[in-house]
Formats: sequence, C-alpha cells, structure tokens
Amino acid sequence: MNDTPFTHTQDQLKQLARDMLALAREQGASDAAVEISEGSGLSVSVRKGNIETIEQNKDKGLGITVYFGQRRGNASTSDFSADSLKATVEAASNIARFTAEDDCAGLPDADLIETAPRDLRLFYPWPISTEQAVELGQHRLGRIAAQRAHAHRGADQRTGLQRMHAGEGCQRLLLAGGIDVQRLAAAHAGRTGGMGQGLQACHAQSRRQRRIGQQAERTGLQGVTGKDRG
Repeated sequence: MNDTPFTHTQDQLKQLARDMLALAREQGASDAAVEISEGSGLSVSVRKGNIETIEQNKDKGLGITVYFGQRRGNASTSDFSADSLKATVEAASNIARFTAEDDCAGLPDADLIETAPRDLRLFYPWPISTEQAVELGQHRLGRIAAQRAHAHRGADQRTGLQRMHAGEGCQRLLLAGGIDVQRLAAAHAGRTGGMGQGLQACHAQSRRQRRIGQQAERTGLQGVTGKDRG
C-alpha cells in the first residue's frame, strides 16, 4: 500500500520515462527528454470563522521533447496509459519532422548531465486532514482578528492623547491671553456638541480678541498723541 499522497512511486515514474524514451527511438528521434510530475494538495478558505471553500487536487503530467537532428518537437499529456503515451510521442515526432532546423536546439553534452542527483530535501509532506485544516484556519483567523483589535485600541489611545495634548496647548495659549478658556469652550461645545470643536472656536475667538485689543491700543495711542499736539 502506498503511504504517500501520490498514486505513483518513484520507480513507476522512472519506468514511464524509460518507456517514453523507447517510443521516441522507435519514431527515429536522435535525442529525447522526458519530464514527469505528480502533485497532491489541500486548500481550505475560512471567512469570518466559517468555511468558505475546500479544495483537494491531484495533478499529474508528462511531457516529452524529441529531436530529429536540429529539429525539435514537444507534446504533453496527463493520461499515463500506454495508448496515451504512444500518441504523445507520435505527436511530438510529427511536430519535429515539420519544424525548421534550429542550430541551438539539442540536449546538453552527456558529460554535463547529472545522472545521480542528490536529495535536496525539498519535499516535506504534511499529512493534515480536512478537519484539521479547517480548525487551523479558524484558529489563525481568530489570532489575526485579536491582533487587529489590539492595534485598533492602541491607535484610539494614541489619538486620544494627541487630542488631549492639542486641547492643553489651546488652553495654555488662551490663558496666556487672559481669556476664560473653560467658559468659552463649554459654551461653544453646548451649541455644537463637542469639546474639540469648542477648543477650535476658542482659537478663533482668541484671535478676534487679540485683534480687537491691538486695534484699541492703537486707537488709544493715536488719541493721546492728538491731545499732546493740541
């Protein structure tokens, strides 16, 4: 029994490659290269704590490139049956026979081809069930929601501090001008429904008060100057 999620073993895939190369030689090909792949996967989408999609896929494919001298043809299939393999090789051969020659077409030299590749440990199977995947997705979604809520609370606190500092700055400015900030702010807030808007009104009213005071001072000085002249 096969313990992996794949339907073919490594030995079976190698035998398929050898069969394809033999068929290519029967067609008269001078060179040929075979690529075989098989994949299995599970995808689970969770939205607002509920399952949105569950997808399970099993893919496989086989492709062959044949060379007739400097002419090249390629064909592929996902059917690993004997008839399909033969038809695929014939299709690639027919393409190569009616293709123009390419001086750059061809396989690498034999001494440059790796015949015993090392295991790079790129495959790490994860035997997870659909139920486990759903539970994991819901758990991670909950963690993300909690992190966003925490960040949102932090932003609200920072905004509140900024507003408080701005309000204190307004009060210090207005108190320096001798204006009753609390009374003006409270009166305007009662009309508009917000302390922040009241402080903004304080700024505007303080500017008006300063302009009036400066104008009064200028008028008084002009009056005094006129009397001195008289």
